[in-house]
Amino acid sequence: MALENPAWNAEDQRVLRGQLADSLAYAGRPREAADQFLAAAEGSDASSALELRRRAAEQLLQSGYVTEGMEMTRTVLSGVGLSLPRTPLRALASMLARRAWLRLRGLGFKPRPITECSQADLTRVDVCEGTSFGLAMVDPFRSADFAARFLHLALKLGEPWRVSRAIALEADWLAAMMSARRSQRLLARLVQMTDEGNAQAKAQLLTTRGMLDLLLHNKWRSSYDHMTEAITLYRAVVGRAGFELDTVTMFCCFSLYYLGEVGELSRRVPAMVQSASRTGNRYTAVTLRCGFPVAWLARLDPEDIEGEIVDALASWTTPSGTKQLQHMLALCSRLDLAMYRGDPESATPLLASELKPIRRAMVDHAPIFDLLMRATIARHALACAARAPRGSDRYRHGLAEARRVMRRFRRSQMPLMRACSIMIAGSVAELEGDTERAVTGFRDALHAFAETETHLFAHAARNRLGALLGGDEGAALRATAHDGMARQGVREPGTMLDMLLPGTSR
Repeated sequence: MALENPAWNAEDQRVLRGQLADSLAYAGRPREAADQFLAAAEGSDASSALELRRRAAEQLLQSGYVTEGMEMTRTVLSGVGLSLPRTPLRALASMLARRAWLRLRGLGFKPRPITECSQADLTRVDVCEGTSFGLAMVDPFRSADFAARFLHLALKLGEPWRVSRAIALEADWLAAMMSARRSQRLLARLVQMTDEGNAQAKAQLLTTRGMLDLLLHNKWRSSYDHMTEAITLYRAVVGRAGFELDTVTMFCCFSLYYLGEVGELSRRVPAMVQSASRTGNRYTAVTLRCGFPVAWLARLDPEDIEGEIVDALASWTTPSGTKQLQHMLALCSRLDLAMYRGDPESATPLLASELKPIRRAMVDHAPIFDLLMRATIARHALACAARAPRGSDRYRHGLAEARRVMRRFRRSQMPLMRACSIMIAGSVAELEGDTERAVTGFRDALHAFAETETHLFAHAARNRLGALLGGDEGAALRATAHDGMARQGVREPGTMLDMLLPGTSR
């Protein structure tokens, strides 16, 4: 191995270690890359050592070694005069203040070539980017705060590539919080700055378009197509793997989920987990083991999936034991599995113990995650009510919980939340014995789901509608729903449909 060659002096070895770390990062082996960056930092001058430790912290965060990554990030931030908010609430306050300042300041900047930027200034900007990216699917509000810091400092620095990346990241976060006008304005600015001949810049633009389609408009097919093209560019032209590619692919999985393309999802998710586990990427492996139970149910029994989730969370350490997005995904999956087994009440104690700390950590505040969390809770509440004696406390409590979610979703700007509110209203009416109102609700839900191509829940609503209508029309609707799931390789279509939308008549 070149590093063991006695001809190399200490400085040569540090340079080689840095190059090895770069190669490992581009190859999608972040844990090993972090170790090499740290080794290269030993004995380097202060400025170079800080930059190498920044890159190590970035790799640790992006590979799911959150506790180590956060500790090192705090050290690097301190070295450039910055700090990490102590709580998600403080991060939210910081983010709102910085966004208000950015609105007053505008997006103007004086372009400067990178050769005119000091290493200290570059490190200060880049640590904000790395922190935001690394926490995006872990600790959303700290991530959003550092996205706003990244944009502010990038505009101040003036290096064009960093400005474009900061604009793209901030557009993503504004879209995630349903700030449509401002995110569209940033997208328009990004289009102006993007050189279509630059593959990496084009991939970034495609990713941002895909994120806005997904987060703002719930246009799952359009989002999937944009992101798939971006993935092709990352792999074939940019020539590297890593966190960005994994994250874009993960958001493709969200689109596949709502599109109802369970077959592709069930092929993609296990393959990504296997690859991530092999390369030491805990972030991707744990996140996907905790989420998308519909994909895993095509291969495994519910008990085996539950064991996978428990094992995944056991490997996921967090500072002070705080809850993160992976815990929210795991809770949603375990509620789904309990419904799939036909025993929703078995997950009720878990919901009672996990929900408050998850909400305290604010990981479900971004609407796309709020949609997943609350829709799952509503379906679980409906499932419990459906199995309780009519008029019992459990029956009334389940319907009340479903109505709370329904009212919240009805007020949302998000298209799928509004569609889900209609579906939930239909289910509440069914459980109350108001068949006419339930039939109207499910028909309206089908129209709403068609607007966003949310075929997964359209199948579920069609199944409930068919069960209520009965006769030839009802049988045809149920057959369409069951056939749609069977074509995706779902082993037990009826059980899956009941999990997605519980009801009374079967």
